[in-house]
Amino acid sequence: MGKEIPFPYREVSKDLLLLNSVSQFLIGLIVLFIGTLFVKKYLERRTQALKWVSLTYLAFGFSVFIGSWQGLIAWWQYENVTNPNPLVYGLPLFIDDLSWPFNAIAYVINMFSLIFLMMFIRSVFEKPGRKFVHGYVVVGSLWILYALYQGIFVYIPEARYKEGGSSMGIIGLISFLLLGTLVHALLAYHAYRARQGEKDVVIRDGLTLIMLAGLTVLLAYVVFVVNGLFTLNLDFLAWLIGAIAVVFVYLGFTLPEWFRRWSRSRVSSD
Repeated sequence: MGKEIPFPYREVSKDLLLLNSVSQFLIGLIVLFIGTLFVKKYLERRTQALKWVSLTYLAFGFSVFIGSWQGLIAWWQYENVTNPNPLVYGLPLFIDDLSWPFNAIAYVINMFSLIFLMMFIRSVFEKPGRKFVHGYVVVGSLWILYALYQGIFVYIPEARYKEGGSSMGIIGLISFLLLGTLVHALLAYHAYRARQGEKDVVIRDGLTLIMLAGLTVLLAYVVFVVNGLFTLNLDFLAWLIGAIAVVFVYLGFTLPEWFRRWSRSRVSSD
């Protein structure tokens, strides 16, 4: 029998790996679908806010979707421990046997979604200031360059998967969470401030949902951290919470007719 070769997610039971991976895959498709609904709205109205929110959730949905491939391929190769398919380590780059892990690709695309979200916040609320936004874009772009280097050249799956660990490394993971926390906290804060001075009940309810979206993603980050610290292997729960936040933003920003009717009827009934 050949030597066993470590690869991603071997520490997770096969059934749980399938549950987490399929859930992430489906949630990614759902978010991508909502992203296309934003695109449809953008093609109708051509506003800057709709452009940035479309890019935000197309990128986020694609990051969730492609991140699921790592687990799905690991599940497919679960029993093949001596000669696994090279895809278990990520996208082959055909340069010195280098691979780019699918979850590392997902992190990079997710960072793009955070940058787009910051632009969305600025276009809707005219805050934070331009210098702050430009600074965030610069820091996010530097993080992407770091992630590319870390994911391709530093993270060696055959060695690292013996002890686990993120493809981004501890510094990359913490800085990603900090940047994500900042932009979603700003989304919740500015939606809350705008809500305070809004008299139109429909818009106020929409802003409430956008505020809740920011808070919901912060909750997803907490679940993600707790899941990692205590090895609960409940990744799908964080993705599900994130998908709920996307629905909140869609309803709160586009204000569908049925939502408007519900909002007005709620006030009239009071």
